[in-house]
Formats: sequence, structure tokens, C-alpha cells
Amino acid sequence: MEYDARIQPLFQRQRLDLLPHRPPVQQYGSRNAAYDLRPFAKDMRYHGEPFKWDEVRHAQVRAKLDACYARLYGLTRDELRYILDLKEVYGEDFPGETFRVLKEKEIRLYGEYRTRRLVLEAWERLGLGA
Repeated sequence: MEYDARIQPLFQRQRLDLLPHRPPVQQYGSRNAAYDLRPFAKDMRYHGEPFKWDEVRHAQVRAKLDACYARLYGLTRDELRYILDLKEVYGEDFPGETFRVLKEKEIRLYGEYRTRRLVLEAWERLGLGA
């Protein structure tokens, strides 16, 4: 798979942002940050402090990476929309769904299918194509 020059610089820092936070930890208010992953972070050329957990930022970073991976796999925006929500493309009576549990959970928590919106917004913001 060949990397798009617009995408490659995003991966190093973004992947580190998504690492799970687990003990041993340093307290940051009510959230934790992992220090046990420091050797891995150094291998990734990151030498700063562990990231504070930020649920909103985590969702945005994950969406940006999802959009980038979709582009790397050669998907168009319409194909990405299809993968994220078949019913949006084919209508509510379409018999299948790709991420039904995620969609239902996010609608319950946020009043919308947040992942779909964030991924498509990231696609547009990064200018990844039609």
C-alpha cells in the first residue's frame, strides 16, 4: 500500500494519542496517563510526557485516522459513507448495517451517530478526494 504524502505525517503522533492508558500511571486530575508505554513512544520518536486523556480529542483523532486509512485503501467518499452507514445510503428499510451497535450507542449518548460525522468531516478537512 502506497502512502499519500498528505497522510503519512499524521500517523506518528496520532497513533500515540490513541494508545490505551493503563498502569503504572501518573495522575492528571481525574484521568490517568500511562508511563509504561514510554519505550514504545520513544521508538515512535516521541519524547514528551504521556498525553492527558481527552474523550473528545480521542474521537477526533480516531476519526482522522479512519479517514486516512479509508483513503489509503483507495475508498471514495461515497464508499466510505456506505461502510459507515448503509442505511444512510440505501434508506432505513435496507436489511443490513455495518456498525449498528456503535451507531445505537452514539445516538443514545450524543443524539447522533458521531463517528460517522467525525470521519466524514475529517475526510473533508484533509481534502482526501471525492
